[in-house]
Amino acid sequence: MRDGDPDHLHPEGSREQTRVLVELAKQIGTSRGDLSKTLRQITEAAARTLGVARTGVWLYDDKRTMITCLDLYEAEYGRHSAGLRILARDAPAYFEALESERAIAAHDARTDARTSTFTADYLSPLGIHAMLDAPIRIRGQMIGVVCNEHRGAPRRWTSHEENLSGTFADFVGLAIEAHEHYEQEVKAHRLEAQLRQAQKLESMGLLAGGIAHDFNNLLVGILGNAGLALMELPEEAPLRPLIEDIRDAATRAAELANEMLAYSGRATVASDSVDLNGLVEEMVHLLRRSLAERSTIEVDLDPAGPTALGDATQLRRVVMNLITNAADAVEDRHGTVTVATGRATLPDYDTSDHIFGERLEDGDYVTFTVADDGAGMDSATKDHLFDPFYSTKTNGRGLGLAVVLGIVSSHRGAIMVDSALGRGSRFTILVPASHEPPPPPPPPKVDAASRQRTGTILVADDEAIVRAVTRRVLQREGYAVLEAHDGREAIDRFREHRGELVAVVLDLTMPLVSGREALDAIRELDPAIPVLITSGYSHETLAQDLAGGPRTSFLQKPYNPSALLLALEKLRL
Repeated sequence: MRDGDPDHLHPEGSREQTRVLVELAKQIGTSRGDLSKTLRQITEAAARTLGVARTGVWLYDDKRTMITCLDLYEAEYGRHSAGLRILARDAPAYFEALESERAIAAHDARTDARTSTFTADYLSPLGIHAMLDAPIRIRGQMIGVVCNEHRGAPRRWTSHEENLSGTFADFVGLAIEAHEHYEQEVKAHRLEAQLRQAQKLESMGLLAGGIAHDFNNLLVGILGNAGLALMELPEEAPLRPLIEDIRDAATRAAELANEMLAYSGRATVASDSVDLNGLVEEMVHLLRRSLAERSTIEVDLDPAGPTALGDATQLRRVVMNLITNAADAVEDRHGTVTVATGRATLPDYDTSDHIFGERLEDGDYVTFTVADDGAGMDSATKDHLFDPFYSTKTNGRGLGLAVVLGIVSSHRGAIMVDSALGRGSRFTILVPASHEPPPPPPPPKVDAASRQRTGTILVADDEAIVRAVTRRVLQREGYAVLEAHDGREAIDRFREHRGELVAVVLDLTMPLVSGREALDAIRELDPAIPVLITSGYSHETLAQDLAGGPRTSFLQKPYNPSALLLALEKLRL
């Protein structure tokens, strides 16, 4: 068909136009997730129906200072392009006309006052003589324009053609609205899925934390009694290897309990300034040799040296887990794992990828990214990625990424996951940034074994086995021990014996009166008495608040005899 030979001039033109418009309406309804595809269909249909050389869709930017071409179809070559821009200030008459008219029907665009400004730089070089431009409106506001451009001699547009151009512009508006609704639905579904995931992880975390708490109380008895027995047995005793096996098994059980606490987000989190680059370099150095057969590790560290606010020990665990997991993802071939650090400021930083963890507040964050070139993951795998004991590997077991999520959540951070089948995976960790330099190395540990222990210590715990093993450890070292099985009894016994007590070992979760209430009462009676708080939970806001007071410290269960004595010795210095 020649430029200027529109369908409607043929007898069957009206029926063909109707068919085209019906097909476009169907496409808008079924292709709302792919706006580019819909725009290509509209520009092709408009160029064919109106018999023009070029049809383009142009939209305003947010500030309405320019329009940008989203799709330009050139019928002669059958090709699409995009990206041209026109500043509104360069063609005021044209943009004013778009605001007020149904269509700009410029029969001779080079002399028409509304379009003549485009002659030198646009119309003449392209051989365009006539333009039929219709504004795109959504909810009454003009957001852009559909431009139909005729090459050759000037062309007089009919009223029917003007109406058609307006119809195509309306279709563009409908397509944009349908796409916006689709994106809102996708975002709502994503948020709903994230909420369900968060609720599931929270309930599983509460269960894991509760089990770990009770488990740690039992392990105090096992580790404590095994430790006491080993103190009493000579090196050559036949029973010694058996008790050492009991101690080692209980230690591994304690590590599992700590993983459960980390998964639940209740692991102890220090609030230190951590040199993220140094931490990553340290872990990469340790892992590079063991992973050399499977993967090459490439490192891209932020030269500004981002400093994280958190716990260096736990962040090392996150780094190690993610790098090891990335190396496993390349499966049977040698792959590449890329490790990077950086900084981010919310809300400017893009967090649109699949995100897990805490709802991030605006502010400064540090980022740690691990990417692999493995097989990638489908959406079903991503949905279960942080479930406990979930793995796509035949030999996969343990809490794995569930622990990573727990640690990151306890740091008030989040994890972004970007992955698809065939293009690998990228995990990005965001944790709050610290604006203070990393602290100096810690002082040497106190030699608790060389100090003499005397005086009476009050041990308050609702678990009989914990009280018993703590009493045995302290009595063996020369302390006298008073026991209390709940917070109320602890307050009463402290009031009765305050003159002879040198320290208190106080469990946080006790019936009748809690550890916090008991501590407040004890502090009123004697503000200077050393108090060692213990708990089967390794992190509670309450515990950290209490541990920050004068002569107050925190010891996580399960503890062995040496850890208990060392904690008390530090507290009494």
